Amino acid sequence: MLAGFDAVAAMGDGASDAGKAWVFVRRFVEGWAAPLEDRDGVSREALGAAGVPLPQVLGEMYRLIGRRDDLTRRQDFLLRPGECHWDETGEVLIFRRENQSCAHWGIRRDDLRRADPPVVYQTGPTDRAWLPFLDRVSLAAVEMVLSESLFGTKHILNAGDLTADVLAGVLTRLRPLPFPEYPMWAGETVSPVRWYAAPGLLVRIDGPAPRAWLWAAGQREGDLGLVSGVLPGYW
Repeated sequence: MLAGFDAVAAMGDGASDAGKAWVFVRRFVEGWAAPLEDRDGVSREALGAAGVPLPQVLGEMYRLIGRRDDLTRRQDFLLRPGECHWDETGEVLIFRRENQSCAHWGIRRDDLRRADPPVVYQTGPTDRAWLPFLDRVSLAAVEMVLSESLFGTKHILNAGDLTADVLAGVLTRLRPLPFPEYPMWAGETVSPVRWYAAPGLLVRIDGPAPRAWLWAAGQREGDLGLVSGVLPGYW
Protein backbone atom coordinates (compact mmCIF):
# COMPACT_ATOMS: atom_id res chain seq x y z
CA MET A 1 0.00 0.00 0.00
CA LEU A 2 1.23 3.48 -0.89
CA ALA A 3 -0.04 6.23 1.43
CA GLY A 4 -1.84 8.96 -0.49
CA PHE A 5 -2.34 6.73 -3.51
CA ASP A 6 -4.03 8.61 -6.38
CA ALA A 7 -6.27 6.36 -8.50
CA VAL A 8 -6.89 9.12 -11.06
CA ALA A 9 -3.18 9.48 -11.77
CA ALA A 10 -2.82 5.68 -11.91
CA MET A 11 -5.55 5.39 -14.53
CA GLY A 12 -3.98 8.07 -16.69
CA ASP A 13 -6.04 8.70 -19.82
CA GLY A 14 -8.37 5.81 -19.09
CA ALA A 15 -8.69 2.08 -19.54
CA SER A 16 -9.25 2.50 -23.27
CA ASP A 17 -8.23 -1.07 -24.16
CA ALA A 18 -7.53 -4.32 -22.34
CA GLY A 19 -3.80 -3.66 -22.12
CA LYS A 20 -4.32 -0.31 -20.39
CA ALA A 21 -6.95 -1.86 -18.13
CA TRP A 22 -4.48 -4.48 -16.89
CA VAL A 23 -1.80 -1.82 -16.36
CA PHE A 24 -4.23 0.15 -14.22
CA VAL A 25 -5.25 -2.92 -12.24
CA ARG A 26 -1.61 -3.61 -11.42
CA ARG A 27 -0.97 0.01 -10.43
CA PHE A 28 -4.16 0.25 -8.40
CA VAL A 29 -3.62 -2.99 -6.52
CA GLU A 30 -0.02 -2.10 -5.70
CA GLY A 31 -1.00 1.35 -4.49
CA TRP A 32 -4.22 0.51 -2.66
CA ALA A 33 -3.58 -2.99 -1.30
CA ALA A 34 -0.67 -5.34 -2.02
CA PRO A 35 1.18 -5.92 -5.31
CA LEU A 36 0.05 -8.74 -7.56
CA GLU A 37 2.08 -11.94 -7.58
CA ASP A 38 2.14 -14.87 -9.97
CA ARG A 39 0.21 -16.99 -7.47
CA ASP A 40 -2.70 -14.51 -7.64
CA GLY A 41 -3.64 -15.77 -11.09
CA VAL A 42 -5.47 -18.91 -12.17
CA SER A 43 -3.32 -21.52 -13.91
CA ARG A 44 -3.62 -22.20 -17.62
CA GLU A 45 -4.61 -25.76 -16.74
CA ALA A 46 -7.55 -24.53 -14.66
CA LEU A 47 -8.67 -22.25 -17.48
CA GLY A 48 -8.42 -25.10 -19.97
CA ALA A 49 -10.61 -27.26 -17.74
CA ALA A 50 -13.36 -24.64 -17.42
CA GLY A 51 -15.82 -26.66 -19.50
CA VAL A 52 -17.17 -23.58 -21.31
CA PRO A 53 -15.52 -21.32 -23.92
CA LEU A 54 -13.88 -18.37 -22.17
CA PRO A 55 -12.99 -15.32 -24.32
CA GLN A 56 -9.29 -14.55 -24.37
CA VAL A 57 -9.72 -11.32 -22.41
CA LEU A 58 -11.65 -13.13 -19.67
CA GLY A 59 -8.82 -15.64 -19.49
CA GLU A 60 -6.36 -12.76 -19.15
CA MET A 61 -8.36 -11.43 -16.21
CA TYR A 62 -8.35 -14.82 -14.50
CA ARG A 63 -4.61 -15.21 -15.13
CA LEU A 64 -4.02 -11.81 -13.51
CA ILE A 65 -6.33 -11.72 -10.47
CA GLY A 66 -8.46 -14.87 -10.48
CA ARG A 67 -7.21 -16.06 -7.07
CA ARG A 68 -7.15 -12.69 -5.31
CA ASP A 69 -10.38 -12.90 -3.34
CA ASP A 70 -9.94 -9.39 -1.94
CA LEU A 71 -10.24 -8.09 -5.51
CA THR A 72 -12.90 -10.45 -6.81
CA ARG A 73 -15.05 -11.95 -4.03
CA ARG A 74 -15.54 -9.64 -1.04
CA GLN A 75 -19.00 -8.25 -1.88
CA ASP A 76 -20.05 -9.98 -5.09
CA PHE A 77 -18.42 -13.04 -6.58
CA LEU A 78 -16.30 -13.69 -9.64
CA LEU A 79 -17.05 -17.32 -10.44
CA ARG A 80 -14.17 -19.78 -10.57
CA PRO A 81 -13.44 -20.83 -14.17
CA GLY A 82 -15.11 -24.20 -13.57
CA GLU A 83 -18.22 -22.44 -12.22
CA CYS A 84 -18.85 -20.31 -15.30
CA HIS A 85 -22.02 -21.50 -16.98
CA TRP A 86 -24.70 -20.72 -19.52
CA ASP A 87 -27.94 -19.05 -18.50
CA GLU A 88 -31.24 -20.89 -18.93
CA THR A 89 -31.48 -19.88 -22.59
CA GLY A 90 -27.95 -21.04 -23.38
CA GLU A 91 -27.24 -17.64 -24.93
CA VAL A 92 -25.30 -15.86 -22.15
CA LEU A 93 -22.15 -17.11 -20.43
CA ILE A 94 -22.33 -16.11 -16.74
CA PHE A 95 -19.04 -15.34 -14.97
CA ARG A 96 -20.03 -13.21 -11.96
CA ARG A 97 -22.93 -13.02 -9.50
CA GLU A 98 -24.20 -10.69 -6.80
CA ASN A 99 -23.65 -12.05 -3.28
CA GLN A 100 -27.29 -13.10 -2.84
CA SER A 101 -27.70 -14.03 -6.52
CA CYS A 102 -29.90 -10.96 -7.07
CA ALA A 103 -27.91 -10.15 -10.21
CA HIS A 104 -25.62 -11.89 -12.68
CA TRP A 105 -23.09 -10.65 -15.22
CA GLY A 106 -22.26 -12.40 -18.45
CA ILE A 107 -21.29 -12.34 -22.12
CA ARG A 108 -23.62 -13.13 -24.98
CA ARG A 109 -22.77 -16.23 -26.99
CA ASP A 110 -22.71 -14.20 -30.20
CA ASP A 111 -20.03 -11.93 -28.73
CA LEU A 112 -17.63 -14.60 -27.45
CA ARG A 113 -15.37 -14.38 -30.50
CA ARG A 114 -14.85 -10.64 -30.09
CA ALA A 115 -11.47 -9.55 -28.72
CA ASP A 116 -12.97 -7.71 -25.73
CA PRO A 117 -16.71 -8.39 -25.78
CA PRO A 118 -19.40 -6.32 -24.05
CA VAL A 119 -20.81 -7.42 -20.71
CA VAL A 120 -24.51 -7.68 -19.91
CA TYR A 121 -26.31 -8.07 -16.59
CA GLN A 122 -29.58 -9.53 -15.35
CA THR A 123 -31.49 -8.89 -12.13
CA GLY A 124 -34.18 -10.78 -10.30
CA PRO A 125 -35.55 -14.07 -11.64
CA THR A 126 -33.30 -15.76 -14.17
CA ASP A 127 -35.88 -15.40 -16.93
CA ARG A 128 -35.54 -11.59 -17.01
CA ALA A 129 -33.95 -9.76 -19.91
CA TRP A 130 -30.21 -9.19 -20.11
CA LEU A 131 -29.26 -5.50 -20.19
CA PRO A 132 -26.08 -3.65 -21.26
CA PHE A 133 -23.55 -3.17 -18.44
CA LEU A 134 -20.16 -2.09 -19.83
CA ASP A 135 -18.82 -2.16 -23.38
CA ARG A 136 -15.86 -4.44 -22.66
CA VAL A 137 -14.90 -7.30 -20.35
CA SER A 138 -11.73 -5.42 -19.41
CA LEU A 139 -13.81 -2.46 -18.21
CA ALA A 140 -16.01 -4.81 -16.17
CA ALA A 141 -12.84 -6.23 -14.63
CA VAL A 142 -11.70 -2.75 -13.59
CA GLU A 143 -15.15 -2.05 -12.16
CA MET A 144 -15.01 -5.27 -10.19
CA VAL A 145 -11.58 -4.48 -8.73
CA LEU A 146 -12.67 -0.97 -7.76
CA SER A 147 -15.93 -2.11 -6.15
CA GLU A 148 -14.49 -5.09 -4.31
CA SER A 149 -11.59 -2.97 -3.06
CA LEU A 150 -13.96 -0.23 -1.94
CA PHE A 151 -16.14 -2.55 0.13
CA GLY A 152 -13.14 -4.39 1.51
CA THR A 153 -11.36 -1.30 2.81
CA LYS A 154 -11.15 -0.92 6.60
CA HIS A 155 -11.98 2.79 6.64
CA ILE A 156 -15.28 3.28 4.82
CA LEU A 157 -18.37 5.45 5.15
CA ASN A 158 -21.62 5.71 3.22
CA ALA A 159 -24.31 8.36 3.05
CA GLY A 160 -27.64 8.41 1.24
CA ASP A 161 -30.22 10.87 -0.05
CA LEU A 162 -27.62 13.49 -0.87
CA THR A 163 -29.08 16.77 -2.08
CA ALA A 164 -27.67 18.54 -5.11
CA ASP A 165 -25.92 21.12 -2.90
CA VAL A 166 -24.27 18.50 -0.69
CA LEU A 167 -23.27 16.41 -3.68
CA ALA A 168 -21.77 19.45 -5.40
CA GLY A 169 -19.78 20.23 -2.25
CA VAL A 170 -18.38 16.70 -2.21
CA LEU A 171 -17.44 16.74 -5.87
CA THR A 172 -15.46 19.98 -5.60
CA ARG A 173 -13.00 18.01 -3.45
CA LEU A 174 -12.60 15.09 -5.84
CA ARG A 175 -11.55 14.33 -9.39
CA PRO A 176 -13.53 11.95 -11.62
CA LEU A 177 -11.89 8.73 -12.69
CA PRO A 178 -11.65 8.55 -16.51
CA PHE A 179 -14.11 5.66 -16.47
CA PRO A 180 -17.54 5.44 -18.13
CA GLU A 181 -20.78 5.70 -16.20
CA TYR A 182 -22.71 2.44 -16.00
CA PRO A 183 -25.97 1.10 -14.52
CA MET A 184 -26.22 -0.09 -10.94
CA TRP A 185 -27.93 -3.49 -10.98
CA ALA A 186 -30.43 -2.43 -8.26
CA GLY A 187 -32.29 -0.13 -10.65
CA GLU A 188 -32.64 3.25 -12.29
CA THR A 189 -33.03 5.21 -9.05
CA VAL A 190 -29.44 4.32 -8.07
CA SER A 191 -27.99 4.67 -11.56
CA PRO A 192 -25.68 5.65 -13.06
CA VAL A 193 -22.61 4.69 -11.06
CA ARG A 194 -19.72 7.17 -11.15
CA TRP A 195 -16.21 6.96 -9.68
CA TYR A 196 -14.10 9.73 -8.13
CA ALA A 197 -10.86 9.88 -6.20
CA ALA A 198 -8.41 12.03 -4.28
CA PRO A 199 -5.05 11.04 -2.82
CA GLY A 200 -5.74 8.24 -0.34
CA LEU A 201 -9.46 8.25 -1.12
CA LEU A 202 -11.77 6.29 -3.43
CA VAL A 203 -15.41 7.34 -3.89
CA ARG A 204 -18.36 5.76 -5.68
CA ILE A 205 -21.62 7.66 -6.20
CA ASP A 206 -24.73 5.74 -7.18
CA GLY A 207 -27.55 7.69 -8.80
CA PRO A 208 -28.39 11.39 -9.05
CA ALA A 209 -29.35 13.95 -6.41
CA PRO A 210 -31.54 14.24 -4.40
CA ARG A 211 -31.35 10.48 -3.84
CA ALA A 212 -27.67 9.94 -4.61
CA TRP A 213 -25.83 7.38 -2.50
CA LEU A 214 -22.15 7.84 -1.70
CA TRP A 215 -19.54 5.26 -0.72
CA ALA A 216 -16.11 6.48 0.34
CA ALA A 217 -13.07 4.44 1.33
CA GLY A 218 -9.87 5.87 2.72
CA GLN A 219 -6.48 4.25 3.07
CA ARG A 220 -6.32 5.81 6.52
CA GLU A 221 -9.20 6.96 8.72
CA GLY A 222 -8.12 10.57 8.36
CA ASP A 223 -8.47 10.39 4.57
CA LEU A 224 -12.26 10.21 4.96
CA GLY A 225 -12.33 13.72 6.42
CA LEU A 226 -12.11 15.18 2.93
CA VAL A 227 -15.62 13.85 2.28
CA SER A 228 -17.18 13.58 5.73
CA GLY A 229 -16.45 17.24 6.41
CA VAL A 230 -19.10 18.36 3.91
CA LEU A 231 -21.73 15.71 4.69
CA PRO A 232 -24.67 16.67 6.92
CA GLY A 233 -24.73 15.14 10.38
CA TYR A 234 -22.00 13.16 12.14
CA TRP A 235 -19.84 10.63 10.28
